[in-house]
Amino acid sequence: MQSELTTQTQTLNEDQLLGLVTRASALQQSGLQEEALKVYEELQTADPEGRYGQMAKKAIVALKGKGTIVEPKASPAPNLSFRGIAYQTAGRKDQDNAIPLLQKLMNLPIRRKQLLGLLTSQFISIVSLVGIGSVLIVTNLRTQLVAQTRSELAVTKINYNIKINQMAFGFRGQSDNTAIISAALTRKASPQVLEILRNEVKAREIEYATLVDSRAVILANANADRTGQTFNPNNLVTAAIQSGEQIKTTEIVTWAELAKEAPPLPEGVANTDALIRYTVTPVRNPANKAIIGALISGDIVNNKRTIAEQTLQAFNSGYSAIYFQNSQNQLQPAIALKSTGKDNDLISIGLPTLDLLNQATANPGQPVTTRQILNNQPYALAAEAILNSAGEPIAFLVRGTPESQNSKPQNSKPQNSKPQNSNLKTHHSKLKTQNSKLKP
Repeated sequence: MQSELTTQTQTLNEDQLLGLVTRASALQQSGLQEEALKVYEELQTADPEGRYGQMAKKAIVALKGKGTIVEPKASPAPNLSFRGIAYQTAGRKDQDNAIPLLQKLMNLPIRRKQLLGLLTSQFISIVSLVGIGSVLIVTNLRTQLVAQTRSELAVTKINYNIKINQMAFGFRGQSDNTAIISAALTRKASPQVLEILRNEVKAREIEYATLVDSRAVILANANADRTGQTFNPNNLVTAAIQSGEQIKTTEIVTWAELAKEAPPLPEGVANTDALIRYTVTPVRNPANKAIIGALISGDIVNNKRTIAEQTLQAFNSGYSAIYFQNSQNQLQPAIALKSTGKDNDLISIGLPTLDLLNQATANPGQPVTTRQILNNQPYALAAEAILNSAGEPIAFLVRGTPESQNSKPQNSKPQNSKPQNSNLKTHHSKLKTQNSKLKP
């Protein structure tokens, strides 16, 4: 009977022998040492001289604790596999280290695999939730910052228009001055008229104050004596006389014109075109209301820090700039300041690229926004084009807010708004007093 069993086990084919290997390995990994030992003994009996028998012999020795088998380096034991699954032939540390991580995971019990899969899925879910949440938070904050910067640009626009509105108010009052009207009627200016114009330049810190007749011929000028010369910048005098309305506009004045006028220029303005704010106010004959001349005021923007400083002081940080397109159709800064955040310290710095201004040119009258790096710090930038008398984009107001502030958007509100209102009233009353003093 024993001989028949031996004959039967010896006639096992390759798949059956591998089946015994699989069964024995599974029992061993499950901790069923006795059952695994019986299967290894059966495998050794079935293949006593073959590789499976040798593998079973080593496993039996290891299980019975009779010693550690050291294989010669010249003939390492073959790696066994069945249907893509490799099987460990001995419990040695050097063989464990040789097993790939994926294979070790595959050899884990089912319960451990399920637990590992559950923990992995939970980890991935948490990481995904945190990642998506972070992206949404950053996107939302940047959207808020862009809207904040766009609203702050409106403050920059107000600061830009303050001076031109002041000039318009003052020169409208001077157009009713009897000395101005007499000079326009007689086409001859008295010393009193020259004094009025020079006082306007000095009091308002502007560069141009000129009286012309109805043909745009200069009658009196606050700077160089240009009496008899035609002064009709961009046909503004003609337009004001024809319409009978006061004109407020932003234009470009060439260096050739500045050299003729010879006004007291801001520091650093030389041999270059300049951005200028003009007002042209018709002068009427009080008898018949006919237009007999015009008063022209002009304020150069280049290198005047007031507009940018007022915006930066209002928000206590950020970037403020005014760019313009010169007579060669090149974009250049009239003023560009950035707050360093240290004791109101400001530095001059231009935009790294002019794409934002090109975008504003294509969308006149509408604020446009972008994101740029200024001095190694990310900023949300907004810009809006200023149109000249011909309706062409000629200048650009730029406001920038650093992204480091987007966690505190409430700081974007102008500081000390109530004191500013009281100061504005005080300034308005001073302006009325100043205008009355200018009148003889």
